[in-house]
Amino acid sequence: MKLNHLFISVLDVNEQLPFVIKEAKNLQQNFELQEKAKEELNRFIVLLEKQFKEDIFYIGTDVICEKSF
Repeated sequence: MKLNHLFISVLDVNEQLPFVIKEAKNLQQNFELQEKAKEELNRFIVLLEKQFKEDIFYIGTDVICEKSF
């Protein structure tokens, strides 16, 4: 059996994708914005899976220098 793997890092330099996590005024709003960003990211992954007819495994988000990766 032959398996193919592809790894993609996404860097949204201009922070225009809808799943960018932005800081809020308080902790409750921050949690709500993070939850909304996760939902948007999951919708994006499902869309990619349908488009490319491949399974996609999301391994997480990194925040480096206040930028989401």
